[in-house]
Amino acid sequence: ELRNATKRSKMMLTCYPGGGARYTRHCDNANRNGRRLTAILYLNPAWRDGDGGELRVYGPGTSEDVVATVAPLSNRLLIFWSDARAPHEVLPAHAERFAATIWFFDVDEKAAAEAAEAEVDDAERLRIEK
Repeated sequence: ELRNATKRSKMMLTCYPGGGARYTRHCDNANRNGRRLTAILYLNPAWRDGDGGELRVYGPGTSEDVVATVAPLSNRLLIFWSDARAPHEVLPAHAERFAATIWFFDVDEKAAAEAAEAEVDDAERLRIEK
């Protein structure tokens, strides 16, 4: 399953400003966009209980089973499947929360997704030109 995961994204740096900022439950590859693995490195040296911003990971698909709730401790690295095997959410952050994320891509699936997107873009361009 990782045989074609030979490319990675550029790093995405995120800051949740606190005040209850969160990211609702989702999968990073819900629509076959090529993402195979998600890697998150937390950058929060002063994080403490009560600051929030934990990553909650659920069982596959629509399962409500909580597999893990992970505190965003500094230098903690998480790697998990990007598809429906690992739906996840960021719980409300009550203090600033920083993370660096990259995705490892299945190159064939990513190429197919980009080709499909190009077809939609071409169709839209033709519609506008008419």
